[in-house]
Amino acid sequence: MTDEACHRMQSLLITSSLDKAGFETVLRDIELPVVAYGVLRWVDLTIQPDDFFLSFTRHSLPVQFAVMDKISELHSDLHSVCLDIYMGLLLRSFDQHSAVHPFVLQRLVVLVCHGHVVPTLSRLATQAKSMAPTLMGSFFNMVRNRQRNEQPNTIAGTGVCARPGGLSKST
Repeated sequence: MTDEACHRMQSLLITSSLDKAGFETVLRDIELPVVAYGVLRWVDLTIQPDDFFLSFTRHSLPVQFAVMDKISELHSDLHSVCLDIYMGLLLRSFDQHSAVHPFVLQRLVVLVCHGHVVPTLSRLATQAKSMAPTLMGSFFNMVRNRQRNEQPNTIAGTGVCARPGGLSKST
């Protein structure tokens, strides 16, 4: 099963033919950690060109990031790989496309909500000098807004949001 899934994924990703059927195959096969890791490497390679983000807007989610969100939900051991990819994007300059940084911050919030809190905050604090000050404020506002939306799911009296994929302390 693993070899078959790897070969299927390899042919899909090499041809970059992620139509609806291909996307469903990716979502099914990333349950295997080795396939998920390979998909993360593919994502990292496909988003590197500067012109990758030119066709996306603030409201459109590239399929690569939808897959990364799913991987971060399924595989906590791959959170650090996702974090490396997101931080690489956050530290890049996208003068011609200003929607990229808020978009990446939203993905970091997803990562935090899947339990990768301390490493994400530590990495952001370490890199804060290299980022625009407004990015840090935006990130914390996004986290706060996300947790406010999850308040009905809090465990009584603890301020901890209970949801699949982990627990998070609400503010």
